[in-house]
Amino acid sequence: MFVERTIEQRRAEIKPIIEKLQELELSMKYEPVVKLYKQMNQYVITGERQEINILFEGVDRRIKGVLTNNACEPCVIKLIAQ
Repeated sequence: MFVERTIEQRRAEIKPIIEKLQELELSMKYEPVVKLYKQMNQYVITGERQEINILFEGVDRRIKGVLTNNACEPCVIKLIAQ
């Protein structure tokens, strides 16, 4: 069953991701983080599903995950090793 998230719920889904980025000291000085913020912003504004797959060359990692508007499906972002 599809239950659409409201804009407030989408903001709430993004908040822990931003907090974790800050905790890991991954700031906007890194281009992959800028790309991630743009996709998160697009998700909050439009509610469109965002598939995240961003190469983070500086730390030999990839940012992967999904931001979904379906309240029955979790939004997940991971920093995985290459």
